[in-house]
Order: sequence, then C-alpha cells, then structure tokens
Amino acid sequence: MEKKNNTIQVSDAALAAINGLQHTAGTYHYYRATLDRIFNTVLHVSEDLGMDDMEAVATLRAIDGIRQDLAAIAGSVARRKSHQNPPEEEIAERVEDTFTDIDDVSDSNYPQPVGESDEVVKE
Repeated sequence: MEKKNNTIQVSDAALAAINGLQHTAGTYHYYRATLDRIFNTVLHVSEDLGMDDMEAVATLRAIDGIRQDLAAIAGSVARRKSHQNPPEEEIAERVEDTFTDIDDVSDSNYPQPVGESDEVVKE
C-alpha cells in the first residue's frame, strides 16, 4: 500500500494571507470584528434586509463557519488575549522585533541625526 502525500500547495497570495492572519499585528482581529458586525446586523435586522427566518439562520451559520475557519488559520493569534492598552514592555518588545533586521542605518532613506562634530550651516 502506497503512502499518500498529505501536503497542500498554496499560491503566494494565499501564503501571504495566511501569514497576515497569523501575525500578532495582522489582519485576523480586523476580519473577526468585521464578521461580528455583519453577524449582529443579520441577527437583528434580517427582516429589514428582506430575509426570511431560514435565510437568516443559513447566513448566520455561514458567517459563524467563516469565523471559525479564520480562527483555525490564525492559530494562537485567535486564542491570545491581547490588551486593549498593552503594557510598555510589550510595545518596546514589538518595536525591537521590528527593527532587528536593520543592520546599517546609513544606507537608509531616513535623515541622519546631526552629531556634535557635524557642522550645521545657518543661512
């Protein structure tokens, strides 16, 4: 009996979307909040939207399924309880992680600070 290869091939765009969902500052929370608003709208004003009860229930089930799928893809980001106002240590850690790959700032497009030995020409 042959062993089946259980790999899934995804496009570069799909991989970028998955990485965005799994990043701690990524898109999962934005999509989740949007789906929650849509869910609540359908729940509360489905009749105003022209839906009968069965359409509303089917729509709510579909939205809930999408929320669960996004949470499964996002993984630990979806389960993590984040602070509305994160502590300063967490913010400092995020900033440090962001700039760890920058080796030499002299090649950057950012203006360089004027040091004490540099002369500033005044007009």
